[in-house]
Amino acid sequence: LSFSKTPSSSLPLGMGVVLVGFPYGQGPLASYGILAGLGPLEVANPDPSIGTEVGEYLFTDAPLTVGNSGSPLLNLQGEVIGVVADVVGGPSGVGGIGVAIPAELAAQSLQDLERFGIPQRGWLGASLVSLEELPPVLLRAVGLTTVQGAMVDRVEPDSPAARAGLRGAQRDAQGRLLALGDVILSVNGKPVRNKAEVVRQIARFRPGDRVRLTLWREGRRLEATLVLMARPRR
Repeated sequence: LSFSKTPSSSLPLGMGVVLVGFPYGQGPLASYGILAGLGPLEVANPDPSIGTEVGEYLFTDAPLTVGNSGSPLLNLQGEVIGVVADVVGGPSGVGGIGVAIPAELAAQSLQDLERFGIPQRGWLGASLVSLEELPPVLLRAVGLTTVQGAMVDRVEPDSPAARAGLRGAQRDAQGRLLALGDVILSVNGKPVRNKAEVVRQIARFRPGDRVRLTLWREGRRLEATLVLMARPRR
């Protein structure tokens, strides 16, 4: 099998996909479905094995069950477009949605496993909020005329974001937003639409890589360079 060279963001929704795996130790068995979505994983209690550092996942309605985790998700040309991580939203194989890591990140993880024994993904160390989720009045107050980007909500101590001087939002005791944190507009010169794109771009880099962020802070644009770290194990 070979990995598809088409970026996950360019895959058309509704395209046919095939899942090949060994459910319950039987197989290989194939199931058919469609690419149902592309985006962040937003469920109340996600399986911790899936993680949140990928940013954007592929979602499919192809039937999954026990033994499908790690299975390739193929396009109809037989190319790998993703690797199944889990199923969410229902019992395995019954109404659940399959979650797959996009091929470009899966290929990087495979290289890392061969070299280091563990995937090496960059970590920013900040929680983010997409601008489109924020009140427009707050955006206008700092001179922003776009909803493309992601606000830094909270910065982890001693993280790459903290060391680079990124500023988080100000909130009151009830968690209400009082003032915006830094707004990330681009990563290494590539504009980002939302928080998922920031996380996805950062995940393409490895710990130790230097990344340049274009920020909006208090009515002006500025640049910040940070050195990524590995996500701490908790």
